[in-house]
Amino acid sequence: MSFRNSSLLVCIVTMGVPLGWAQERLPGTDVDGKWRGKLYCLAAWAQRANPELPKDVAEAFLNSTELAPRPLQGLGKVSWAIDSENKEAQRWFNQGLACLHLLWNEEAERAFRQVHTLDPECAMGFWGLAMANFDRPGRGAYFSRMAKGKVKPKTPVSVRAWVDPVARFFEESTVPMARRLQVFARELEGLAMKSNEIESKALLFRQLVLNDYRGGLEVTSPWAVDRLAAEVLAINPDHPSRHTRRFLWMKHRPANLESAGLLKEETVGVEAPAPAWRYLGEAQQAAGDWEASALSLARAVETGLTTRANWFANPLRGPAFEDDCGALIEALSKLGRTREALAMASAMIAQSLPGSVVSDKTSATFWSSTCGRGVQAYAQVCHAHQLWAEAAALENLVQPVISNLPAGALIRKELAEWTTGAHANLSLEARAHRELAIGNAEAAIKVLKELSDAERAAFLPRALWIIAHRDTGHVKPALFGFDQSFRAQGGAADTPLRGHATLRSVAALRRVGTKWEHPATPIANKLSDAMKKISADMRAAFPVAPTFSLPDGKGTEISLKSFRGKPTVLIFFLGAGCIQCVEQLHSFLPEAPAYEKAGIPIVAVSTDPVSVLKYSLRGEKLGNQPIPFTILSDEDLSIFRRYFIYNEFERRPLHGTIVISPEGKVVWSHVDNQPFMEPRWLLKEVQRLTGP
Repeated sequence: MSFRNSSLLVCIVTMGVPLGWAQERLPGTDVDGKWRGKLYCLAAWAQRANPELPKDVAEAFLNSTELAPRPLQGLGKVSWAIDSENKEAQRWFNQGLACLHLLWNEEAERAFRQVHTLDPECAMGFWGLAMANFDRPGRGAYFSRMAKGKVKPKTPVSVRAWVDPVARFFEESTVPMARRLQVFARELEGLAMKSNEIESKALLFRQLVLNDYRGGLEVTSPWAVDRLAAEVLAINPDHPSRHTRRFLWMKHRPANLESAGLLKEETVGVEAPAPAWRYLGEAQQAAGDWEASALSLARAVETGLTTRANWFANPLRGPAFEDDCGALIEALSKLGRTREALAMASAMIAQSLPGSVVSDKTSATFWSSTCGRGVQAYAQVCHAHQLWAEAAALENLVQPVISNLPAGALIRKELAEWTTGAHANLSLEARAHRELAIGNAEAAIKVLKELSDAERAAFLPRALWIIAHRDTGHVKPALFGFDQSFRAQGGAADTPLRGHATLRSVAALRRVGTKWEHPATPIANKLSDAMKKISADMRAAFPVAPTFSLPDGKGTEISLKSFRGKPTVLIFFLGAGCIQCVEQLHSFLPEAPAYEKAGIPIVAVSTDPVSVLKYSLRGEKLGNQPIPFTILSDEDLSIFRRYFIYNEFERRPLHGTIVISPEGKVVWSHVDNQPFMEPRWLLKEVQRLTGP
């Protein structure tokens, strides 16, 4: 990249600023002689470091959570004394432990990292970090080694007893995973037998259930394992292990979910986070209550949207938001509520793409994004209900999103597989419906038998089941399938299957008339209201951009409000002494005329004081043209902090690129150790996100 005619580069050279990671700028070089702190750019180092196989704490925390935890409500109550006299560290440890029970590893890591910040010598803080990284073995192994290293002669024996099993689990990396999990659970069992603490029993219960679900170590006596949870909850009814308990019975004996009171909304709580609602919804599915399940999943999505809208007031990341959206669409489709399912999928497709999608040539980033997951969900609904006109419209819906991506050709190829129904991951309902459409009812029955009894309790698979059996002359299964639950679900369904001739013939055999559907249930009506709100919020529930007024290089105060009514791009950079920041600004300079023509102002916010901006940017030219965007000073980093373009643990600014809609909401952001360098793609993404 050429830097000819770049005043910013001239500034760097003339000031003699040493470049590199966290080097101190030389004092006395500013025009007013003011000390300007440190240069905290980790971009070059971040490109070389491997946070998945860290050599030190800095690498372990690279590209991990950057925001300190906030108090969370609705997690449940845990209390477990650790090797720290710091009361705040104890409080955050308890929150992290509650998040572990909710399988909310990102928030657990934030809390445990805060423990480390408050008390670096606390072994249990590193123990928690290791437990939160069981799925990231390199990081987990590092944290477990650190935990073991923090154990001193004066450390309580109880702490050593918990640190050692985790350390051994990661140290024995050559042992098959199933064996390691089995040994780990046995060691936890030994600790639970020796201790009267309910948390030892809760952690054993958690591990046995996870080993069953993820490790392939099936629980042979679910009742015996459940006694652990029952004992914990008898002492502490608000313990978060009640959520894990659902997984045990979902897999082994769904009928026990109701008798154990695990299908009730009150077991979740009004302020519960999204994972709790998701787990309740999955339990209700396992019990065959699909309308209640869809309503619980809707609440999980609503919680995620509320979290997003409140980002600047409460900066949390909604866990697995894309998964929750996809699960809700699948439930709506199974209930035959196609309009709501497609509206939700369309709203997902309209969401922004992550900045990392521009450098990904494999298409994986696109398909894992909210937008890509929406494309898949949309196609699944179309094929499950044979909505061919809607399927044909999918390509036009997606084309503006992928037209500017390096993996666009590959994405289009995969998109064609989804739109034509040739994709290998097509749902069982879609495959069964396809067999019915070509007159192969026996094959459709065979496909539908792969579904569980609970899945066949939903309207769509039940309708296909009835039609397929009636068409093959198996009248009894068709009549039995046409029960009160099916008719009740039919009251809110809008799928074309509802008017299928075979269903009308079965209704006649049941002597219920052609209008065989019951009125929509109260839960179905609540779900309708929830879906109207969600579909609107998916397109509008974005955080309001914090307002500010900052000086430019002339000392003139420029307010964010002055850009209201236009989509605006904010570039937060680490000052003229950061070579990566200069490269980023330089990449935007040639595109500035296109942004200006599109009516999209670019505003750069620097860590430099006004004196430096005045010195380095006064009257400077890019060729024969003035530098075409506003550059402001945020010397005290107050706006960096308000936008959370700041590592709260390490107390350093980050690189950030933000898109603000004409209405003043943040609709796209890229915050990282490295600056965003794709201005051409971003221009089109801004136009897509903020256009009519």
